[in-house]
Amino acid sequence: MKKTRILILILCISMLAGLFASCNQTEAPETTVADTTALPETEPAPAELKFSENGACEFYIVYPADFDKGVRDIAISLRQQIKKYTGVELKIVSDEILAKPVADTGVEHQYEILLGPTTREQSKKYTSTMRARDYAFTFEGDKVIIAGLTLDTIDRASELFINNVLIAQGKGNVGKANIVLTEKDKFIYTYGKYSMNSCTVLGADINEYRIVYAKSDIYSAERYARLFANELTVKAGFPLEIKADTSVKDDGTAREIVFGLSNRGGEAVTARHGYSVRADGNKVYVIAECMEGYAAAYEYLTGTLFKGDSVEIAQGFTHTGTSEPEDKQDMENRAGEYRVIFNNVHGAHVDEYPIETRNQMQAELHYEYLPDVIGLQENAASVQSYHLRMSKYGYTPVPTKPKNKANRDYTAMLYRADKLDILECGWHLYDDGAGDQSKSVAWAVFKDKASGDVFAVGSTHFYWTSDDLGKSARLKDAEQLTEVVKNITSKYNCPMIVGGDYNCNINSDPIKNLYKAGFENLQKLSPETMDITTHHSYSPWNAELNLYIDVVIPSKAYSSAIDHALLYNKSTLTPKMWRVILHDYTLLSTDHCPVMVDFDIN
Repeated sequence: MKKTRILILILCISMLAGLFASCNQTEAPETTVADTTALPETEPAPAELKFSENGACEFYIVYPADFDKGVRDIAISLRQQIKKYTGVELKIVSDEILAKPVADTGVEHQYEILLGPTTREQSKKYTSTMRARDYAFTFEGDKVIIAGLTLDTIDRASELFINNVLIAQGKGNVGKANIVLTEKDKFIYTYGKYSMNSCTVLGADINEYRIVYAKSDIYSAERYARLFANELTVKAGFPLEIKADTSVKDDGTAREIVFGLSNRGGEAVTARHGYSVRADGNKVYVIAECMEGYAAAYEYLTGTLFKGDSVEIAQGFTHTGTSEPEDKQDMENRAGEYRVIFNNVHGAHVDEYPIETRNQMQAELHYEYLPDVIGLQENAASVQSYHLRMSKYGYTPVPTKPKNKANRDYTAMLYRADKLDILECGWHLYDDGAGDQSKSVAWAVFKDKASGDVFAVGSTHFYWTSDDLGKSARLKDAEQLTEVVKNITSKYNCPMIVGGDYNCNINSDPIKNLYKAGFENLQKLSPETMDITTHHSYSPWNAELNLYIDVVIPSKAYSSAIDHALLYNKSTLTPKMWRVILHDYTLLSTDHCPVMVDFDIN
């Protein structure tokens, strides 16, 4: 139950200054110490609480069971500091009350240090009215309260206790200190400055809501739900719970902001790049047609709807809009009849760079540009969820038959079977002395169902090291690629585009040899082109937000690029456009930007 807190209007400045000065290890808070709070007048204020005495301490450290697992790390660090100064090692337990307790686990103890938003009433008294950057250290009766709503604020509150109590009282008697909490140690709060003072959604305070994303919708529904939750936490101070719709039941009474189309309600958006925000019952629905729609919805939510000192969203509220992406022209139109994309999706380093969200971002990105053929490199087993998503978008894998140890086509291709037929396809593993089972070329000869146009596409990946072995291997890769391509084009008398990760720039010997063999570079041939490299640093994974956040934009010229699209037997093919796609989703999901080419067949 929430209890009224009465603000003390008169604060002894010298006492507060002395309190913080007593610990020279205290990190300066990012916000200012603003208020102190006293117990309600109806409750007697205890004079002191003996925390430890003569090497004895009866307290348990209690953390919230249903919270970020990182809170246990704070609990462990706190226990270490308590042992350092008092000589006593406390037990750490969760706040869960069990129907059948095991020894002293699963019960509420008389003496407890309540860490963060536990279920104990003493914690709730403070955390129920807190916002994201608020924190407090105090005690009530036999409970020590270290209160905060985020790992950062819980850690800050813990530091108040360590610095202003443990160190202040124990530094002269380390390992044997008698610690006593008195009135001067109570109710130290730090309030942040927030972008909103109040927010009411459908007649209820926003703190009564949770954010839910639809697992059955595209990944962008989850991504922008997480970004929105973080925005509310950081700027407005409302740290709402965020869950997948499959992990929390809806009994009809739950107050939710729902991202994505799910069985919780909401209506599909059919307008290209469109989105809608609608309030109905006890829910706000945020639904979009594609990744660009969700990006636009997020901008509307954070830049317009949830903005201002006092925000109120009423029953029946509705807003619809349409995204205007930077690359709208290429997304909605083509320079030629046919489009091909080549992309090294970097399916390795799964532990360091979690791949599931990478796969989904790449799938949504590729579908947004609607290529007729997609050529991949590093198509490892971990990329499988990408293929599942692309199959839902109507793409079919080219049925190659790889003959390497893994029986896997690491240079796989996909195509639109509703538009193109395959006349023939194949796969060649480079025998270049490097022994790498993933360096190959996959290829297919396509025929347009409507026009009868015939053209071939190959997806390739050359060996990668910069040593003598690598240089020798790439020369052999280029030689074998030339032989494969000549056989195909002579048989079908058609042009062929071979793209992918050549692992060498245009001034290298392998590329020069390909030029000598008759290949031409579409970056040079296309009337619409760019002068930019394709490779960039990997975006780091933000474990706290479960997101890739920081994009790294390539800045060098094309002369340093290692991804190319080369044309052989130009004959009936007319190049129209060569692009490096610099969308956030590719900058976040891999270290190679896709190369996209548009062309006509005369």
